[in-house]
Amino acid sequence: MNNRFYRPELDIVRLLAFLSVFFHHTSSRNFYQPETKIDVLADAAGFGLPLFFVLSAYLITTLLLREKQRTGGIAIGKFYQRRILRIWPLYFAALTVGFLLSVFHGYFHVDWRWYLAACFMLGNTNLQPGIIFGHLWSISVEEQFYLMWPGLVRKLNVRHLTFAALVLIVVANIVLVHYGRVHATSYYPVWFNSFVQFEMFAAGILLAILTFNETTWLSSWLTRWIFAASVPVIFIATEYFCHIETQNYPSDGPLSLCLGYALIAFSCALFIYALLGSKGWPRWLVHMGKVSYGLYVIHVPAIIFMERITHGTPLWLRQVLALLLTSALALLSYRFFETPFLKMKERLEVVPSRPVEID
Repeated sequence: MNNRFYRPELDIVRLLAFLSVFFHHTSSRNFYQPETKIDVLADAAGFGLPLFFVLSAYLITTLLLREKQRTGGIAIGKFYQRRILRIWPLYFAALTVGFLLSVFHGYFHVDWRWYLAACFMLGNTNLQPGIIFGHLWSISVEEQFYLMWPGLVRKLNVRHLTFAALVLIVVANIVLVHYGRVHATSYYPVWFNSFVQFEMFAAGILLAILTFNETTWLSSWLTRWIFAASVPVIFIATEYFCHIETQNYPSDGPLSLCLGYALIAFSCALFIYALLGSKGWPRWLVHMGKVSYGLYVIHVPAIIFMERITHGTPLWLRQVLALLLTSALALLSYRFFETPFLKMKERLEVVPSRPVEID
């Protein structure tokens, strides 16, 4: 087993997940208000967020299992210190900037209750439209997952961890059945529910357990077929089953929600599995994947800013300019703000993972 666990291809997954979310947001009436109806492609692009969740659970579970295999236990304190150093500095900086802009600028919705909830990692509750950093509700869901999972990995063997992942899936589907029976709007509160999204984390956990021994990777032709097959599965789940990215669209019923979310979780795991072991990715693309956290945090304010100063220009131009602005700000954030915290995090690693700098 190599001393460092780092797979550059997973940075490509991060980048693709961000670009998917970015395309969804810039093609949605929530931001740029295009005259044309939202099509299946823009709708399905919102599933870049579950892709983040599946990847996060896969990486966290793999690293924890490696630590347990190597040391016979898991240093829970160091785990939380590493997560805090990676997530909290930029997260709380964004919340602070967002709140100050809302108070003093007057353009964005001010909801002190949401900002308070977000500070306690409950940002997926009480979420209202118009909050500039409202998209950071997903960070709360991730942190809620981190709260319980390391302790379970420390105490349980692989067989029991598999069972725990299946329990998460069952719980998610019980919640989805409830929402389906009352025909809840599929954007809210279904999409923001922690137990619903935990199905995505369960998929990442099962993928980590499945691939932990790293016996043999898929042949190149089969990898490409799996990669291609995962895309229409996402589209099918979006168009015909859950409609979870269309605001106020009432759910069709329990079957549509349960099957839709199951297909999303499966296709995201399949997408990651298809890229495992792939090589030859350009270094600059890998680096952009490394800064994907900053890209995600910053992209909504960048979209709104670019919309205000380029209103009336073609949609594609606004998208390109917003992406360039987002990329520039994320690169600056990574280099001058996040890197010092990441270097502190690196010193706390039991199983060395992604290096702060590209070799």
